[in-house]
Amino acid sequence: MPTPVETESVEAEVPESIVPTVEMPKMDLNQEHQVSGLSLAGLALQKKHREEKARQKPNSEEDKRAKKVNKEELLIHWNNYIAQLESKGKKIMAANLNMDEPQLHEDFSMRMTVPNQIIQQEIDRNKFELLDYLRDKLENDHLELEVIVKEEMNEKYIFTPEEKYKKMVEQNPSIALLKDTFDLEY
Repeated sequence: MPTPVETESVEAEVPESIVPTVEMPKMDLNQEHQVSGLSLAGLALQKKHREEKARQKPNSEEDKRAKKVNKEELLIHWNNYIAQLESKGKKIMAANLNMDEPQLHEDFSMRMTVPNQIIQQEIDRNKFELLDYLRDKLENDHLELEVIVKEEMNEKYIFTPEEKYKKMVEQNPSIALLKDTFDLEY
């Protein structure tokens, strides 16, 4: 049976100048937490932010900026805002705003038409950021946005085979002849 061999351990000293010292980053525990806009905390934070913005706004009509706004300038800044949303990854909101060009009226109100209430609610939810951006860029604190739902913009979807057949006959009446000639069903 083999006998174990004893070995000497060797320790080497490393000069401190070779070993870099790593400083641990200090944590700031007073940071505001990022929260989802869909959580209750996020909704409360958004409400608080809106209230703070409202307090910061000029109270009197004299203090408000009222630079003349033209449609071309409005569309430039509107499209720039949409591009910013896309770069931030908010592609759905950007697509919603891209659905219709805002119509500028004499009283500095803008109106846009959307196909359903869900899109209207989404735009209304984010309207404050949009208006802040446009008011700042166009130097006009009187700008307002009204989102109108126009139901007839919605396309009627075809689900049943009978509806599909009728739609195809509208587009090409010879399909009805084909169905009758070969005694087909839909």
